[in-house]
Amino acid sequence: TYPTIQSAIDASRRGDIVQVSPGTYHEHLIVPVTLLTIIGENKETTIIDAETTGTAISLEANSITITGFTLRNGGFNSGIKTYTYSSHNISNNIIENFVDGIYFVESDSNIISGNTFFNNSMHAINLGTSSGSQITNNSISEGAFGLYLVYADGTIILRNSISNTSYGIFVNRSSQNTIKWNTCQLNSVGIQTQFSDHLTIDSNIISGGMYTMQLQTTHYSQISNNSLTQASYGLYLASSNHNTIIGSPSPGNLMSKNDWGIVMYNSTGNMIIDGNTIAENTWGIYIVSASSGNTIYHTNFVGNVKQAFQDLGCINTWDNGAEGNYWSDYTGYPPAGGVDYHPLSAPWPMRNIAITSVTPSKTQFYPGE
Repeated sequence: TYPTIQSAIDASRRGDIVQVSPGTYHEHLIVPVTLLTIIGENKETTIIDAETTGTAISLEANSITITGFTLRNGGFNSGIKTYTYSSHNISNNIIENFVDGIYFVESDSNIISGNTFFNNSMHAINLGTSSGSQITNNSISEGAFGLYLVYADGTIILRNSISNTSYGIFVNRSSQNTIKWNTCQLNSVGIQTQFSDHLTIDSNIISGGMYTMQLQTTHYSQISNNSLTQASYGLYLASSNHNTIIGSPSPGNLMSKNDWGIVMYNSTGNMIIDGNTIAENTWGIYIVSASSGNTIYHTNFVGNVKQAFQDLGCINTWDNGAEGNYWSDYTGYPPAGGVDYHPLSAPWPMRNIAITSVTPSKTQFYPGE
């Protein structure tokens, strides 16, 4: 046994495991050992208290695992930080009351999973100039940013629950990221992207706040099967081009019970197609400020106070040449200001049922037989 966690770390070698008994440890750990695993016996009762005077754990080697701790009270410091070291596994911890819960710079291929972050004033997780990490199954609440990524290509963000932040997930100057199966509730902005491209944003449930999803200067990305509800803005595209907002395969994107379902501002070349539903918003879709060259078809506009608005000078295509969109209030005049020339008679997808065979009953008689 060792009198402190740090003394146990200092005695360790590559690949060792340090096991820590329950208790409150007033330490600021520096970990310089590659492939070291540090395990707290119980994350509720194995506590590292930084006493507002410094970072709780500094990682100064590659491939370090930290699991099973409560880290708390960092003041203006970080819970766990690293510069230039990679391949860490941070899992099953409680991290609270720091400026940044996790702060990694130039650190690639990390796993951050199953942690609870609470009241970290700036960022729960902050990755800068870091690629190829996986951020999964974390619970995040309170603070300015839940996840903050800048120059963080190839990051996978799955199944996180984020609430009561200013920005739930913020992606800046990054590409090839996957954001999927996350739940964001009561954040000012659920998902915000800017100066990014080739993102996949799929199957997230986002509700409440000002914007459920806002794409700024974001290009060549796919937005599919998200639920964006009960906010001022459902999906807001600003200076964002050549994105695909697609519903197929089902269930499709749902923008519902917002003030604006979709807003396109100075955005061009986007496709809103195949099974999106824009329902029960004040404005269904609102297209302004030189947003031209976009294509909208096979989208269901249902029960919006104003189904569609397109500013003068915005020229977009509202069908694929044969089929347009479904409008719940269609009365015979081409919808969307007279530009959807092929409105659908029923919500898309319209199911065709083919009868391939009929087998007569051997026990039931029908009239006329």
